[in-house]
Amino acid sequence: MIVNDTVTGIIAIIIGYLLGSIPSAYIAARLATGKDIRQLGGGNVGGLNTFREVGLWPAVAVGIVDVGKGAAAVAIAYWLL
Repeated sequence: MIVNDTVTGIIAIIIGYLLGSIPSAYIAARLATGKDIRQLGGGNVGGLNTFREVGLWPAVAVGIVDVGKGAAAVAIAYWLL
């Protein structure tokens, strides 16, 4: 049914948005150093700023988590649709 497909698609979009809104770089920097990544370097909450200001391993963790978030969003959308 079209209504069910539309609702399911909207749910998949919302779940993907919510997964993408998790600031993995902020969390990694806060856990690794106790500092706010938004106040360091360029202020960007991303992997490169994490690498530059916090270090290699927190940046690797950010990359792995970000890839996992993207894969989870796709997998959930595939499963729902």
